[in-house]
Amino acid sequence: MKKVVLSLLLAFVCLPMAFAQVDDAPVFQRINKTACGSYYWSLTNETYTTDTAVFYVQGDTAYGLFLTMAEPTYDTLDTVFLSGNCGAMFRDSLFTIAGTYDAVMVTASGCDSVIRLSVTLTGVDSTDQTLTVCDSMLAPWGQMLYASGNFVKDTVINGCNRHDILNLTVNSSYSAPLEEVTAHCSYSWQGLNITDTLVHEKKFRTAGGCDSTISIRVTNFDNHIVNYDTAAACDQYVIWGNTYTTSGDQVHHDTVNNCVTTTNLNLTISSSYLDTTAVVVEDVVAGCFYKFAGQTYTDTNTVHYGTLTTANGCDSLAAIRITGYTSNEYDSTYREFCGYRYNWGSSTNPGENFGWVRYISNPSDPDGTSLATSTDIVTADTTYTASGCTYHRHIELLFVHDYDTSSITGCDSIRKSYVSRNGGANDPNYWVEFRQSGLYTADTNGEELYSRHFSTKCVTHHALNVNIIVPEQHVADTMVIDECDSYSFNLVRPSNSYTFTSDTIASPIYKYRNLNSGKCYDTIVPLNITIRYTTYIDTTVTICDEFTWEVNGQTYTNNTVLRETLLDENGDHLLNSQGCDSIGRLNLTIHKSPEVTIEGNWILEPGQTANLSANCTMSGVTYAWYIGTSTSPASTTSSLVVEPQGNENVDVHLATTKAYGQHKCITDNWITVTTNVGIDDIEAMMVNIYPNPTSRILNLQSAEGIAEVVIYNTIGQQVMLRQGNGERMQLDLADLATGTYTLRISGLNGEQITRKINVIK
Repeated sequence: MKKVVLSLLLAFVCLPMAFAQVDDAPVFQRINKTACGSYYWSLTNETYTTDTAVFYVQGDTAYGLFLTMAEPTYDTLDTVFLSGNCGAMFRDSLFTIAGTYDAVMVTASGCDSVIRLSVTLTGVDSTDQTLTVCDSMLAPWGQMLYASGNFVKDTVINGCNRHDILNLTVNSSYSAPLEEVTAHCSYSWQGLNITDTLVHEKKFRTAGGCDSTISIRVTNFDNHIVNYDTAAACDQYVIWGNTYTTSGDQVHHDTVNNCVTTTNLNLTISSSYLDTTAVVVEDVVAGCFYKFAGQTYTDTNTVHYGTLTTANGCDSLAAIRITGYTSNEYDSTYREFCGYRYNWGSSTNPGENFGWVRYISNPSDPDGTSLATSTDIVTADTTYTASGCTYHRHIELLFVHDYDTSSITGCDSIRKSYVSRNGGANDPNYWVEFRQSGLYTADTNGEELYSRHFSTKCVTHHALNVNIIVPEQHVADTMVIDECDSYSFNLVRPSNSYTFTSDTIASPIYKYRNLNSGKCYDTIVPLNITIRYTTYIDTTVTICDEFTWEVNGQTYTNNTVLRETLLDENGDHLLNSQGCDSIGRLNLTIHKSPEVTIEGNWILEPGQTANLSANCTMSGVTYAWYIGTSTSPASTTSSLVVEPQGNENVDVHLATTKAYGQHKCITDNWITVTTNVGIDDIEAMMVNIYPNPTSRILNLQSAEGIAEVVIYNTIGQQVMLRQGNGERMQLDLADLATGTYTLRISGLNGEQITRKINVIK
């Protein structure tokens, strides 16, 4: 390897041509580079600071570096002017002090470029915003706000004067009372599968854009579910990860989250096929004729196909070929223990193996009452002739008894049931109780231990090896209990729960039974229980629109049943004379007042008539229109015609009533009908306000258009400001307390009027 540095550029230009004339000349690669200040070339391990050309040979490759050096650029002639309130941003940098700064940039050639910045600051930062939030918000000046209103605040933050204007609307979140339910193993609720007794919550969005929380708790689970099901399939049935190809009763136990589900499946499997290439032709010998798939055949050596329908509705394709005929058919031999009944076929339909029944009795026990062992073999035949063919039925039965020996261990005593004894089904009279150990073949009355099959009357003789363990007796220390309302005491074994609601002296028994280890003992638990009682203060309220319960200070707008523990002035539980809680219970019924919209022309020209109509989405609302100070309604329909006399103003009062049984909710609305005979004759701006008084919602209507509404309390403080842009406005006065307020209403035409309203909670 060698390195050659040439100072003449011409040598590099000509060098590739020279190499091209030699067969073993190295491959030439030209490298053009522009650098800022300096450039380090790893091949030569040198740093260059001026324009240069360097040649380097490595193996069969020749490298030529042509380097152009760019100088850094410093541009201070073009000045960028920045301005702001308390800070100015430039290229992601914040300048908070006025002055002149040099900002370093990068040129296209990769070298530094300096731009001079001139920063000026006014020192005042202002915001003017309208926001709607839920429950509360942190104002820009650091204060937590919990109520709606128009806020103006001057502050100093980080040395910067700040002037904030905030028009804030605060909507409330809502949490529904906890719902408690019981369930089997799990409970589906709002898309959740609940398997525990914890409290689960679900949040929704209210009309005001805030969270609404509902919650539920499952108080008790029944952790064992038994299902009975029936299924039918063709060829196979897949369930529980198993494939079943034969009919039968299947039992499956599944445990999920400590919940045991036992499924009893009555399964029917039928074979089916429809492909003729897969059908095996069955060669049969018929008796006089052969009936197949609903058709009767008398030919031979011909393949016949038929579609059969199984019991579960599956189609099966079968094929037969009759190879010959015989006059005797269906000879059969059967053998069964303790059997007495068989199907013998049908005399009217010999092709089917169903039909009339022949009964065969045990000759040693024809009535099925003997306990003696019999080994009789009974042979029975029947024949009949149909369509010129003789049909035979033959059966052979062997009558024997079964013997069974079993062992059982228990504490105190053992009860054993012999089901279907003497042909009965689960007769409680045939429970046998043993109190001593030993081998038993008879009960205490000397009657043999046996059971008899209900239908076949086969007898099973039983021998029972009984092992009785006498429990030990233990008496625990007396438990002295002093509780309010009730006390629950639970025993693990037996799993009994005792709830006491009055003073009691009791002795529940805890029974320990472990037959595998041979341990049995009873623990007697003496209980001395004193019960004191909670005081309940019940309140039933029926009201219109909303109700604030003084117990918890919450306002409710829907029917509810509430229960709250009463607290004293220190926030502690309010105890009664017995030292138990005092509980307030509220049964609240909320009825909705009619929400009415009044339409019509109430600002008239001389000679015109006002046609007013009230619209309400509620059904069953009654209307009463009053003119002036009259106490008798001028109309009881939803519409009213008013004819002013001359240029008089006519005050119209509409009372709408919704009856809920004996309870009524009434909404009052006031309208002033005015004849516009001249600017000096009437007030420049006419506004209708209803309902007045109101508990929450206030409607305003003006033909001139409403620009702004300001509300003041009785001491002149501004409590609300709202902007408008049309003929109608609706104000939510939920945050205002009961009292009289003054409205200053500004019209779009610049006119202003004042009105009084009453808020009643």
